[in-house]
Formats: sequence, structure tokens, C-alpha cells
Amino acid sequence: MPLNEDSAVLSGFRSMPYRPKFSRARSSGGLPVSSKELSRRFLAKFAARAASPVSAISENWKKCVPAKFAAKSSPVNVRAGVLYVAADNPQIRQELQFAARGMLKKIRGFEGCSSIKSIRFI
Repeated sequence: MPLNEDSAVLSGFRSMPYRPKFSRARSSGGLPVSSKELSRRFLAKFAARAASPVSAISENWKKCVPAKFAAKSSPVNVRAGVLYVAADNPQIRQELQFAARGMLKKIRGFEGCSSIKSIRFI
């Protein structure tokens, strides 16, 4: 029995703790993957990361925020359905909180942003 494939019986004989195998089988069945396939997989992962709700909101930020606050605030992150928005100072933060319901309604209309439940201003 090869040492890399341990079993509970063998570990018991050695008086060592048994650790199950954490590796997974290759999707290619052990054959090398072509560079064309590797580049396709990489670009698919990259495209999935690029299409984030924050990028969609950033592009349309001036449409959702009152005009006088668009340059003084910006979306930072989306986490667990909460959009975090950075504001320049506390006064702008308070004014944006008054407009939060309208902003949220417009933001939910953007592609990939329907899961946003609330906005927090930081």
C-alpha cells in the first residue's frame, strides 16, 4: 500500500491519527490540459470577478445619488446584501441617509444588484 493513501487500519497499526484524503481527482483525468482550455477557464473566472455589483453601481453612481453629492461619495463594497458607501464628511452622510430609500430603489434596478437589501454610509 502506498504511503500517500493512508487508511484507518494502517493508522491504527502505526498508532497515529487517521487523516482522510483532502485532494481531489483532476477533471482532466490525468491528461495535460491544452493551453486553449486553460486560457478559456482563466478568462471565465476573470469575467465572473469583473461583473460585480460594485462596478455596476460605480458606473451609474450619478444616476442614483442626488447631483450635489455624486462627487462627494462613492460605493466601496457589497457584503451580505449591504452596500457600503464612503462619504466625505458627516453632513454628506446624513443627507445621503435621507435619500437612501430612493437610492436603493434605483440601485436594485441595475444588473446584478437585486440582492442589495440596505445601504450603510461610512
